[in-house]
Amino acid sequence: MTMQTMTAVSGNDGAALPGADAPPPGGALLALDGITVTFPGVRALDGVSLSVRAGEV
Repeated sequence: MTMQTMTAVSGNDGAALPGADAPPPGGALLALDGITVTFPGVRALDGVSLSVRAGEV
């Protein structure tokens, strides 16, 4: 599995980390796009996208 970019939006207390951009109102707190996961002989995920907004989890 390869990760290209990961950005922290909040710390353990939910407060924004210094230098982190706040999501737009109603925007995704977590957004993943084009995720591909492979194991020997198996492509488990191919081009999967996921977004999570506040209150969804």
